[in-house]
This record gives sequence, structure tokens and C-alpha cells, in this order.
Amino acid sequence: MKAIKKDKPILAKKITLYFLAVSILLTVVSIIISIRFVFPGMIDITLNKNRYIATAITNQLDDYLKSLINLINTTVNSKPFRDAIHTYENSSEDIELQKSSINLLIGTYVHNSGFCRRLVFDDFENNTQFSSIGATNEVDELIFQDEDYKQIINNNKRRWTSSILKKQGSNDYTMAYSMRINIDNKAYIATAFIDVTIFIEYVNETHAAVFDDFVFYDTYGNILVSSPNFDIPSEYEKSNNIYQYIINLEDSPSEHYISVLGDNNYVVFVGYVTDATLFRDFQAYFIVIVILFILIIIIADLIMLPVIHKKLLPLQDLSSAMQDISSGKINSRPHLNTGDEITTLCDIFNNMLDTLQENTDELIEREKERNKMKYSLLISQLDPHFLFNTMNIINSLARSKKK
Repeated sequence: MKAIKKDKPILAKKITLYFLAVSILLTVVSIIISIRFVFPGMIDITLNKNRYIATAITNQLDDYLKSLINLINTTVNSKPFRDAIHTYENSSEDIELQKSSINLLIGTYVHNSGFCRRLVFDDFENNTQFSSIGATNEVDELIFQDEDYKQIINNNKRRWTSSILKKQGSNDYTMAYSMRINIDNKAYIATAFIDVTIFIEYVNETHAAVFDDFVFYDTYGNILVSSPNFDIPSEYEKSNNIYQYIINLEDSPSEHYISVLGDNNYVVFVGYVTDATLFRDFQAYFIVIVILFILIIIIADLIMLPVIHKKLLPLQDLSSAMQDISSGKINSRPHLNTGDEITTLCDIFNNMLDTLQENTDELIEREKERNKMKYSLLISQLDPHFLFNTMNIINSLARSKKK
């Protein structure tokens, strides 16, 4: 009989390697599925969040403009103010006193508004300004020297303009709204100023965290405020229709434009963002999810590998018992009680050995009976010859004595 070599158990190693391979494959497939399906979904969610943020800040700036417009309209339409202007225009007495009275009246409206820093009515024909008493800075003068402001004076196309300027040498921002008005058939330019420093700081922080570039336009296509590198025409005339230009901005697979029109239709926002920036917003969550998934796989491996090894020990015992039996230890019987197919296999193997042993014993007994029968037959064949020979000898001895 050929001897069976007792090799080291390798089934556990194979199953372990298969389990690890399947775990790694599942991890890779999960990452691919995440990148293919989950990643775009997270991009869309982040885009919607960015659009929500853009809508909020656009409406806030839009409300600033609306508030300035309402303040100007409220002041112009108030009877005390119109009467004061009418008296000033039709009287030559105490001009400075009347002017101071108008300034105090304007200051009252500014104070009651709670948000406006300064309100100015420019009588450009007489080179005279009525202004609320309050803090002024060089930004105010820049507004009055702006080309758009001059177009309003000349009544060229526009009746209003808006702008946001930064005070030189500081981080203070001022928003100004200028519009052409008529009082007693005489044209004035009303300009309202509001401090938007906190708003601009928030926009810059939002830009750093949410958008690659952004820009705010007014109705005429003027840039109110933007990031340094935003590449879109700054003037209404350059694109003929700034809204149509914005609508026609097309996203690419990895670049997105977010455009929002304010609720009052005074301000429009355009934001530019890439997938890299969007991914930066949720990459921590994405990485954490991937790490958690890998950790779960590793923990599952660490838990399952000893379980697999323990479950395979009965098979190793059965294999050892088979090898012992093949080497001649025919009375050896493995006894396993795992409560599964291994126990069934062990019982079948033991039954096979018992049947084999019974058949062997039966064959031996049959062989013994067969040999015994052969011996008996041989004896029975020898007996007649023995008697015949004996009688011949007796007869020969008798004859010899007679002689």
C-alpha cells in the first residue's frame, strides 16, 4: 500500500486567503461604486447647498439696495422735505440756515432708518449738496466722481447706479446707490450710503470656503463686488445682455456656474466652482466613510479568521484519522460532534470503517471454514487408503507365519 504523506493543513490557509481576497475585492468595488455613483450625488448635494448660500447672500445684498431705494423714496415723497426744498428754491433769505435745516431733516430720516450711514441730495445745476450730518470718507467723493454718476447727471440711458467701494488703507466697505429724482420739476441726484463691511467679510469667507470665484452685478451689469480673478464682462454694454450671458454659461463635467437673481431683481450673483472645491467640502466625510468601511473589513477579517480556523479543526482531525487508518491503524475511529456536515461526514466515515471491518471479519471466518472443510475432505479421502494398507500388512504378516 502506498503511504500517504501527512502534509501540514492548508485548507484553512486557502479559505483565509480567499476570504481576504473577497474582502479586498469588496473594498475596491465599494470605492469604485462610491466614486461612480455616491460621489456625483454628494457633488449635487454640495451644489444645492452652495446655491442656497448664494441665494441667501444675494437676497441680503438685494435687500440693502431695496432699503436704500426705499429710504430715498420715503425722503423725497415726505411733505416736510419737499416743503423745505421748495422754500429753499424760492427764497433768497437765510440760504445757509435753510440749507442747514434741510441737512438736519435728512439726518432725521437717516437716523430713523437705522442702517444708512449718509444720505446726499446733489443739486448739480447749482453745485450744491444737501447731506445728512454724519461720518464721511474719501469713498463718498469717489462715488461723486464716478463715470456712471456723471451719466446720471447727463441723463444718458441710466437713472440710477450702484457700487461698492473699499476705503483706502482699511478693510471698510461702503455701498452707494445713486438715482435721479425730480422735485418741483428740478432734477437732483440722491445718493444713499450704507456700511457693508461685515457683509463683504462674510462673502469673502464664503468665497474661500464655497466658491472658486464669484461676482455680484447690478441690473446694468456693473460689478458691485467680485473675487479678483473672475473672468466675465464687467459692463452691460460689453455683453449686450448680462442676464442672457449668465443664463448661457454652461457647466462642464468638472466646472459649475451658480447664478442667482435677487428677489427684488436689483442684484444678480454668479459663482464659479470646480469639483475639486466641492469635494473639499465633503472630503473629510468621504474619507471617514472609506476608512470606516476598511476598518469594518479588517475587524471582520480579524473576527472571522479565527472562527474559520476553529471550524476547520474538525476537518483536520478527520484528515489525521484517515491518514492513521491508511497507515494500518484500522481500529482507530474519529469522534467529532460539531453539529454540522462535518459530524455527518465523520459518522459516514466511521460507518464505512465498521462495514469494512465487518466484511473483513466475515471474509476471515469464511476463509477459516473453507480451510476446515478442505482439511476434513482431505482426511476423509485419506481414511480408506489407510484401512486398505493396514489390512494388506496384516494379511502379509499372517501368511508369513503360516509358512
